[in-house]
Amino acid sequence: MLTWLLKKLRFGQSEDGHGSSSQFEVERKYRLSQEEFDDLPSILRRSGYHFHREQQMTDTFIPALEQDDMIRIRDIRSQGKDSSVLTLKKWTVVEGERVRRERETESLDPVARDCLLEMGTRLATEALLSFSKKRVEYRGERDGKTVTIALDQVDGLGAYSGPYLEVEVLSHQESEVGEALACVEKVAFELLGGEREMSMSYMEMLKLSRAETPGR
Repeated sequence: MLTWLLKKLRFGQSEDGHGSSSQFEVERKYRLSQEEFDDLPSILRRSGYHFHREQQMTDTFIPALEQDDMIRIRDIRSQGKDSSVLTLKKWTVVEGERVRRERETESLDPVARDCLLEMGTRLATEALLSFSKKRVEYRGERDGKTVTIALDQVDGLGAYSGPYLEVEVLSHQESEVGEALACVEKVAFELLGGEREMSMSYMEMLKLSRAETPGR
């Protein structure tokens, strides 16, 4: 199954004729209070970021061969249209930092989506991990890089549900990762008004939530 997924992600074609994208995902995630979450849109606009899009997402994770790898099907509803995206993320170390190398299809055929979920369900020993979130994205330029800011309202993570901030810069070359990380941390510091402890990934939260709530 994993071999097929890798081939799919490598050779899949998007609607505009391009193959699946591949890049380093340099991001930081932070838990917010509801007051901080409500204040951030105006802070972002004052800081030069513009509204990009609003999406309702449901992420479902398929078992991977390596424990830290991630195979995800993301179902998206945006502006009344539904779509699905297949993503593979693998941890790698670049310049002493752990970052995820990401390979993603721009669209996933509904039949392929259903087949992958069925295969994942048969491989898993329990229900597939899944959660939902409402995401509002803003974008802007900082230090010559495109920065994506995501404001997430997350459901389905038990005690970890709630509002989050993600700051992301995508890098296509290993040599760009260090600068991207510095940019991400700088932006997060400015938006949050100081240092803040980073949150774990949503998949890690989901696993902890399931472990803390037997029978789910």
